[in-house]
Amino acid sequence: MKLDKINFQCYLEGDTGYSILSRSLIALMEYAGLDIRVDNLYRTAVPRFVHLQNKDPSNRFNILHQLATVNPFSLGFFTVTEFDQPTYGSISILRKAKLVLTESEFCKRVFEEFTDAEIHVIHYPLDPMFKPDGVKFKFNPEIEKFGFKFLSIFEWIMRKDPYSLLKCFCEEFKPDEDVCLILRGWSKYEDPRKWLGLIAKNHNVFWLPQTIQNLPALYRSCDAFITTTLGEGWGHPISEAMACGLTTITPKSTGILDYANNNNALLIPTKEVEVKDTRSYQTAGNELDTERGHPFGLIKPWFLCHEPDYDGIKKAMRRAYEKDMKFIKGNGIKITEKFNFQHSLEQIKEAFEIDS
Repeated sequence: MKLDKINFQCYLEGDTGYSILSRSLIALMEYAGLDIRVDNLYRTAVPRFVHLQNKDPSNRFNILHQLATVNPFSLGFFTVTEFDQPTYGSISILRKAKLVLTESEFCKRVFEEFTDAEIHVIHYPLDPMFKPDGVKFKFNPEIEKFGFKFLSIFEWIMRKDPYSLLKCFCEEFKPDEDVCLILRGWSKYEDPRKWLGLIAKNHNVFWLPQTIQNLPALYRSCDAFITTTLGEGWGHPISEAMACGLTTITPKSTGILDYANNNNALLIPTKEVEVKDTRSYQTAGNELDTERGHPFGLIKPWFLCHEPDYDGIKKAMRRAYEKDMKFIKGNGIKITEKFNFQHSLEQIKEAFEIDS
C-alpha cells in the first residue's frame, strides 16, 4: 500500500516482543524513506525517537503495533496471532482494516480468513549482536557448577505451557545429573516460584529475574534453548537462541516454521487441540480470558492451538544433552543470513511500494 504519511502507534519502552520489534521497525521505516510519526502509547518522550514523536499528527494513516483492541479505530495494524484465529476482541476490528502487517506466513494465512485487508509479512530482524562469539553471562556458583545448561525465556502465561516444561525436565533428568534448567521470565498473573516449588522442588531448576538484560550474553552462557509453547506468531527468543549457536528445541508449529526446520533445530511433534484440552489450561486455567479478570477476554477455551508431544519434549531434551549437536547448531546460526535488518527493510519497501 502506497502511503504518504504514517502515524506508527506503539509501546516504545520495555522488552516485550512488541516493544523490541517496534524500535527496529521504526528505524527501518524511517531509513526506507517513509514519512513516519511515532505515537508512544506510554505518552513519554524517548530521546532516540523524539524527532519522530514531535511530527505533526495531521492527515496520517494510523498503524497500530499491538493487539487490535488497543485502538479499535485504527485502519492499519501490525499484529500477530498464535492460534487458529485472531485474539477474540480483534476479529470484528480486523474485518474493517485496510492494511495488516504481520511477522510470519502462519499469521498471514490465519488473518486472510478474517479480513479483506491487504496483508504483508515483515519478519523479525535479528540484530547482529545475536551471534555465537562474545561475552558470556556469569551465573552464581550454584548454577555455574552445572556442565550443561538448558535455557528458556518467556512470559509465564498459559500459552507458553511452563508446566509441561518443568514436569518433563524433572521426569527426564535426575537431580544428580550434571544438567540444569534456567528460566528467565516474568509474569503478571502467576507467581512462578509457587509452581517451581510444586513441580520442581529440590531439582536443578532456577528462576532468573527479568532484570537480566544482556540477552546475547545469557544465550551464549547456555548449551541449549527449549520452549514448550502452544504457538508463536514468530518466537523472538527461539530465533535469537539459534543465532547465538544454541541447540534449540521447539514445537513444530505456527510461525516458528518460517525459520526452524529439521536441519537447524530439534522439532517436537505437535497435535492441534482446543485450548481447554491442553495440559497447560487444565493445570492452571487461562489468565487471558475474562474469567480471570482480563478486560478483553483475549483467548477463548475453544481456540485451536498446537500442543507439543509430552514424550517428544523429554526425548529432545535427552538428545540435546547426550549427543553432539554440531550440525544442528551450525545450521541454526545460518538463519541470520536471511533474517536480518536488510531482509526486513526489503519487506518494508515491498509492503509500502517504495522503489529500491
